[in-house]
Amino acid sequence: MSQTPVSSVIPVKREVATATGVITVRPFRLFGEMEQLNTWLPKLGPFFAQLKAGDYWPALQQASEACMHLAMLSARVDRTQLEALEAEEQLAVLVAMVEVNLDFFVHRLTPQITGMLVSLTPAVPGGAPVFQDMTASAQATPTTAPEAPATSGQPPQTH
Repeated sequence: MSQTPVSSVIPVKREVATATGVITVRPFRLFGEMEQLNTWLPKLGPFFAQLKAGDYWPALQQASEACMHLAMLSARVDRTQLEALEAEEQLAVLVAMVEVNLDFFVHRLTPQITGMLVSLTPAVPGGAPVFQDMTASAQATPTTAPEAPATSGQPPQTH
């Protein structure tokens, strides 16, 4: 089964047309923005839960500051520029921020880190890898964890 590359489905960047020009929304940068990401990303968990439940207004009220900061980071604009936009334009920037960063974290960063950790970590007693596949919850079908690398030059014995 061949899979379509995620970058062909979800853009790596998104341009949002506004009355004053175009705002380009990009994935977050890991270096230089990590402290702000650690502050604001965790505050979006309840936001998404409320959106899923259909509680749109309370979700936006409670997460407005987190959404504002994350949108500023992703769009590389300051607060004044973002606040000057019309509500529809602000919402378009927010949606674009979620789209391009969801791709970055779920489809690119998490699989790369998981693969690296699994390949570098020896198996714990009992044969299970220390790090399970962190992307399994994001996939539609369950996957099996990769086998840990052999610790000796001998093939594993079967009983």
